[in-house]
Amino acid sequence: MNFIIGFSLIAGIISAVITIYLFIEARLKHQGFAGLGITIIFSVVTIVMLLLAGFLTYLPTSTVPGNNSSGIKQGVTASSTGNGIEITPTPIPTPSPTPSPIPKPKPGVLYQENGSDNWQGWALSSDWRQVTGGLLISNGDGGGSTPSAVAPYTLPAGMTNFEVQASIRTPATSSQWWDYGINGCGSTSQGSWTGYVGRISKDYSASVAILTAEISNDSHNDVATANFDAGTDWHTYTLKIQGNVLTFLIDGAPVANGNDEEYISCGNQVGFYDGGGVQREVQVRNFEVIAL
Repeated sequence: MNFIIGFSLIAGIISAVITIYLFIEARLKHQGFAGLGITIIFSVVTIVMLLLAGFLTYLPTSTVPGNNSSGIKQGVTASSTGNGIEITPTPIPTPSPTPSPIPKPKPGVLYQENGSDNWQGWALSSDWRQVTGGLLISNGDGGGSTPSAVAPYTLPAGMTNFEVQASIRTPATSSQWWDYGINGCGSTSQGSWTGYVGRISKDYSASVAILTAEISNDSHNDVATANFDAGTDWHTYTLKIQGNVLTFLIDGAPVANGNDEEYISCGNQVGFYDGGGVQREVQVRNFEVIAL
């Protein structure tokens, strides 16, 4: 269509030029109407071509599927109206949002206590007391295997990979019998405590690090034992629990590890305890529960 319009316009212009030339030539030679015959013919051709070009210009343009030669962008619809071509945008479908996956628990600190709130919320037996500087101190009068300090934090149901960590020291003493440590997976039923314990113990012999599965108040299984002298320095004790695989670490180094063949059910209690002793003080300055 554009080609026909262009051709008509060019032909009309050429015919107009020739008509003007012939008319001037005829007048100069004084040929009268006889010499104007050709001029009249070209004048008619000129008028016809110009009319044809104008007519074709106002015809509506049709779009052939698959052909974008009209210059209309893909994604729009062209429709003819009395005033020309109207372009209507084609709606772009909105993509459905992709459901976000349910986040899994991230490794990191789940609970932390540094004594700045004076160990608020902790369930403590009478042998524990708070002192200046946020320290928690036990004089060892409580005794027994049941934890005497339980954190105000409950392990999430089904958690099987975590560690309990505490910074503990014992001042110099002449005592030859004492027992203290940290615990996890604790639960109490009918007055009997079950759980895992990483502890330092001395019974009138060299002190040792012991990894224990407490089955009840009267029954336990020492999973692993290693010689360790805590001295009077601060140490970071870590009880790592991964299913029934247990590791007792001191200052980041594993000293005892093994598997709990009893497969006790992991309870939701965590904390530490002073299992008793003669003239033996235990000091604690922080405590953490960490997801692995």
